[in-house]
Amino acid sequence: MNLKYAIALLVLFLPSFISAQDNENKPNIIFFITDDYGWQDSSEAMWTKRTKLNDRFKTPNMEKLADMGVTFPNAYSASCVCSASRISILTGQDPVNHGTTFITGTNGKNSETMLSAEQDNEGIQKEDVLLPSLLQKAGYRTTCIGKAHFGSKGSFGADPLNLGFQHKYYADHNGTPRGKNHGGRDAYHINKNGEQVHYSEAITRAAKSEIDTAVNNKTPFFLYVSHYAIHTPILTDPRFAKNYPNLSGQDLAYATLIEGADKSLGDIMNHLKKRGIAENTFIIWTADNGGLWDNKPLKGLKNDALEGGHRSPNFVAWGKQDLSLIHQKNLPLVPGRIDNRPYIHQDWLPTLLKIAGTTHPNPSLLDGYDITNLLSDKKGDIRPDLFIWHEPNFWLHSGPESAIRENGWKLMYFYDSNTWELYNLNEDLGESKNLLHQHPEKAKSLAQKLISYLKENNANYPKDKKTQQNIKPTIPISS
Repeated sequence: MNLKYAIALLVLFLPSFISAQDNENKPNIIFFITDDYGWQDSSEAMWTKRTKLNDRFKTPNMEKLADMGVTFPNAYSASCVCSASRISILTGQDPVNHGTTFITGTNGKNSETMLSAEQDNEGIQKEDVLLPSLLQKAGYRTTCIGKAHFGSKGSFGADPLNLGFQHKYYADHNGTPRGKNHGGRDAYHINKNGEQVHYSEAITRAAKSEIDTAVNNKTPFFLYVSHYAIHTPILTDPRFAKNYPNLSGQDLAYATLIEGADKSLGDIMNHLKKRGIAENTFIIWTADNGGLWDNKPLKGLKNDALEGGHRSPNFVAWGKQDLSLIHQKNLPLVPGRIDNRPYIHQDWLPTLLKIAGTTHPNPSLLDGYDITNLLSDKKGDIRPDLFIWHEPNFWLHSGPESAIRENGWKLMYFYDSNTWELYNLNEDLGESKNLLHQHPEKAKSLAQKLISYLKENNANYPKDKKTQQNIKPTIPISS
């Protein structure tokens, strides 16, 4: 072979060789997100004490994930409702900035005197810069499995294939399980070749199939594994009913849905090991918002600015420890560590881009922080303990609320009653003692930061039904 011919071959094949080599060095990412999954909906305790719910529920695979990696009891959702949080994960933005502060397709309910705030009812817009799209450009196979709920029916955001996901299963504009649309006998079952398969199992099978395809193609993958469990309707998963002889009715159904989601986690982790890629796979477990059942000792539920509306079990781990691998050296996760520092959903976009070895084209759009140092307990830049929630829509049991947390102090504003509440979460996790009048200067300082943030980011507000004027928080006056 002459020199010119050899050089020509090298030029021809080198880019594909480098691309394949780069792909092999990229860790796979599985982002498990459950629906309305409460802080206590696990046999792995999120508190310093075990609760009756920790002893009721059976989630051995969540326990295993916690032992394999790091538990974050103080991790937050971007919102107390689903669409707003899910869009924050994909955009890296606060709901105020991406524009959907509630559920796509509706502004919510109204009271006798107040209208819910307007919002981007269509959800994700065509111009949004999104996590799956950025990962796809970085060489990842991107798949959305299960609940999407990123856009209203017929909108651009309704179809995950518009958002950078190359493949989808059971994912559309719907926010609740619709098994009957797929030939199922109820909301939680679908028809697969004549077999009635529970959604949690169908989602698991799809994930395993996607893993197989990616491994066979030697392609890194991003799986967004989004369980409909444990959203209403709360229906028994018959596979696990026998495990709860002392429960009945909704309590039984709820426990079986939790165990079904946990089995999915275990089956997928086992499949990673079977395919020999566990040590090359980064796993996240979270939920879109707090639970709608029982979050004690936290106060509040889904749709509340209280802690119960924003917390859920959060874990990160490598599928298998191997510190000889470069990505595990870069992001070491000490097995069994518990880290009480908080983070929030919008932090995941910049963090996962860092892990994947790529960047955002316009970081100024982001509200989230790269939390890789926090995850691995390294020294260096750590996101500030400052979080803001703006939830200006009525729904279910609660009305419009805004909240701010800084260094363990949390201030909430309730629009329907024009009242403020202040809590020290370091001493009062259950938000039982309102310290507004004991610490007026702290309340004033936090209120100023919250009000300024909402103003600077052109937030939408509830309106007075009679005057159609915006209702905005005002600085609390101590009595």
